[in-house]
Amino acid sequence: MKPDMKIIRLSGVIETTGLARSTIYNLTSEGGFPRPVPLVGRSVGWLESEIQDWIKGRLQREILTHADNLMPARSMTFRRYLSTSCNSVVDCLPSS
Repeated sequence: MKPDMKIIRLSGVIETTGLARSTIYNLTSEGGFPRPVPLVGRSVGWLESEIQDWIKGRLQREILTHADNLMPARSMTFRRYLSTSCNSVVDCLPSS
């Protein structure tokens, strides 16, 4: 199985995101979280790659929010930099 095709169950989604079960299902019903895929019977799982993409998207929105708050005059320049210079949001996170 390809790494991007790994299915994780609810416990793995909770562990990966830190979200509660109810929050995951609420966000899913609002369209703000990846939908689970049916497995067998009533069992469902999530594509790990979609969960990782959701996390990266949240991080990117957080970075852009802080950019707007910290330097509003430069936020558009920063947004253009992010969209052209970063292969992924992780590339644009400050190193510790």
